[in-house]
Amino acid sequence: MKMEKAGKIDKIGKLVRKEIGELEPYTCARDLYKEADAFLDANENSFGACISPVEGVRLNSYPDSDQNRLRDAIASYAGVERDEKIGKQFFQTCKLPRCCETFNLQAENILVGNGSDEIIDLCVRTFVGAGENIISVEPGYSMYGVCARAQGANVKVSLLGKDFQPDVKAILAQADAKTKMIFIVSPNSPVGAPVKIAKIEELARRANAVVFVDEAYVEFGGQSAAGLVEKYDNLIISRTFSKAWGLAGLRVGYAISNRKVISIIRRLKAPYNLNSLSSALALKALKSGREKMLANCRKIRIEREKLRQALEGLGFSVYPSVCNFLLAKPPLGAMTASRMQKEIAKSWIIVRDRSGMPTLQNTFRITIGMPGQNAKLLAQIRKLLKQGAKYDCVLFDMDGVLIDVSKSYIAAIGKTANDYLGNLEKQEKTGTGKSIGKRMVGGRGLVEGRRLIGREEIDAIKALPGFNNDWDATFALVRQAMNKESVGLAKPLTSKDRKGRLYASLKGKFQEYYLNGPIQAEKPLVDADFLACLKKSGVKLGIVTGRPRAEAEFAVGNNSWQALFPDKNIVALEDCDEEKPSPKPVLLAIARLGAKNPIYIGDNVSDYEACRKAGVPCIIIGNGTAGDWNIGKMSDLMVMV
Repeated sequence: MKMEKAGKIDKIGKLVRKEIGELEPYTCARDLYKEADAFLDANENSFGACISPVEGVRLNSYPDSDQNRLRDAIASYAGVERDEKIGKQFFQTCKLPRCCETFNLQAENILVGNGSDEIIDLCVRTFVGAGENIISVEPGYSMYGVCARAQGANVKVSLLGKDFQPDVKAILAQADAKTKMIFIVSPNSPVGAPVKIAKIEELARRANAVVFVDEAYVEFGGQSAAGLVEKYDNLIISRTFSKAWGLAGLRVGYAISNRKVISIIRRLKAPYNLNSLSSALALKALKSGREKMLANCRKIRIEREKLRQALEGLGFSVYPSVCNFLLAKPPLGAMTASRMQKEIAKSWIIVRDRSGMPTLQNTFRITIGMPGQNAKLLAQIRKLLKQGAKYDCVLFDMDGVLIDVSKSYIAAIGKTANDYLGNLEKQEKTGTGKSIGKRMVGGRGLVEGRRLIGREEIDAIKALPGFNNDWDATFALVRQAMNKESVGLAKPLTSKDRKGRLYASLKGKFQEYYLNGPIQAEKPLVDADFLACLKKSGVKLGIVTGRPRAEAEFAVGNNSWQALFPDKNIVALEDCDEEKPSPKPVLLAIARLGAKNPIYIGDNVSDYEACRKAGVPCIIIGNGTAGDWNIGKMSDLMVMV
């Protein structure tokens, strides 16, 4: 994506859809006349509503189509004026950046909507057309993708980093000429971590797209980017009255941006998109409810930290949050978050399972409740932890879990790939074989005959879904090297690839090397006493491996595990028509063992994906792949016994 230089740049004109730029907005009756002794122009019922006025609102009249009084009040509030007591309090509470302390907002900077969902939809329809795309920084809010897909647009995903900050470099690398919007939630939901203001400003400055920052939770903590909207014309901030204000039932949200952007989006706005009652009550909240809103935020923070400490004391991993919720992962040995959420719901307490969101495996989100509600929740969680998960079956991957293959399979991958590429290099130099010319690797591949495929490259290919099979991994490494492509861009093999001469040649060389020495040198990664302890506890044991059966049975026999893993408890390569990451091998093992509540132990993304699709909780050894739980070594599993 082309980068822009720092400074104020007029980008918005190029980003607006042509149809919107040429659109003549609808003019309603209240757009033409705001005041009169008698409004006889809009076909309202002059004899009045069938019920009495509420909050002084005459219900037989259409609302103000421009929401001018509400927009003025929002502008005053969101501008954080220093001479206003509540503004100072809000500034201190939310730790707003210095650039936001004194800036001025006017009604022209504000667009009010029927909840922030309408704001999102209006913005997407204004800027994104069919065949174009958005980038959603995830985990985040799924409505961005829903609105974009409804427009016929594509959705790209950029994952938050381990520090829960957007990776600006990665986002810009994903963006192209058809990228129209980039969506960020700050503070993030469902994690709760705020995004650094410098990250947002860098994106607004460098991206040739609208940067949409969803600040639904900003009153609870974090930094607001609202002070940047006049500096960057491609920046839109979204907020809501649903969270800190406690007015979710009103459905009032609003956008903050520069005047030009707001005026363009308003062309699409329905004439009376916000009803009179919601408008009046939101205005009342801004005038007389700010002190209580801030007081409630303080109470929520206190209860949040009490709940955090209690959950961590019970062994939960709790994500960092400045919001009115916590994201938590149950301790190892407990039931999964998805199962625990369902059990908690039986006591009429509802928390939100977030396990299906990117990078948030095995988590649920807890909205901070009243002290009594939080206490009831904790009592139920303690009860469930005491019951335990009651797993009746443990399924193991073999390589890297039960057996150390660093000097066997891993070594065979490297030797086979490097030998093949080395022979190609020699043939090119001597002219004795078919020239591979420009297909030969440069940089990370073969340089002056040196073989550079090592553990880093092998780990990289094994970290991708679809390369659980070591023959496939070897083929992919060779193919990527010959095509001068990054290992990370490797695609799973097709049936045609596996039937080709290159695959057959590499497979033959791999087996020739592996079966003549390395297989005999393989060492166990798990203590036999631990496995015996598991079996003695009544848990069924099984193996799901991509090894050929003869090699799997050899490893079992070589370690005297026949009593622990009889042949029928092993699902090997020949037993299933699909390999992991397909769930079929896992489901076959479950059926063979008659398991009702199994758990799987693996070490790579193919293991995790197979389990996810099979609905089986998965423990991953190491940190290379995120599992439902991650452990450093097999002995950590003793907690399950």
